[in-house]
Amino acid sequence: MGLSTREVADQEGVNQSSVVRICKIFNETGNFDDRPKSDRPKSLSERYERKLLPQSSEPGIELQCALVEM
Repeated sequence: MGLSTREVADQEGVNQSSVVRICKIFNETGNFDDRPKSDRPKSLSERYERKLLPQSSEPGIELQCALVEM
């Protein structure tokens, strides 16, 4: 018989909820790999980003990037 989630949490020095979450991920996926994350959508299109990259060695790129992020 295995340890309880509380016993594992105490042994590892983590919250019991962390142990429950990790066990749930393992039971669903069969591994401990991170799940895909829902990232914030890119603010720049790939095409526009490619256009900015070659200019990165030119003076003033910091200003161009700052203006894009505004």
